[in-house]
Amino acid sequence: MCHALVPEDSCSHRRQVRLVDLAKKTERAFGGPQDMEFGFDAAGKLWLFQARPITAMAARPLRGARLLDPGPVAETLPGVLQLLENL
Repeated sequence: MCHALVPEDSCSHRRQVRLVDLAKKTERAFGGPQDMEFGFDAAGKLWLFQARPITAMAARPLRGARLLDPGPVAETLPGVLQLLENL
């Protein structure tokens, strides 16, 4: 997701295209998906600050699959969790 100090130009289509291109090049260079930190300077130049392998990536769901997530655990289970049974 693009974040910038100047919101009106933070995620222009041109910037998104440049960012996607950088992500693809970075993935090819490092041999897999990367968690990237980047920024645009005042002149609009795109900078890659760092990239590291994504080590915890969920499997892609089947087309049409209904996705459920654990939700906000603190709101769902506000009390202290106890062991269900001792084995």
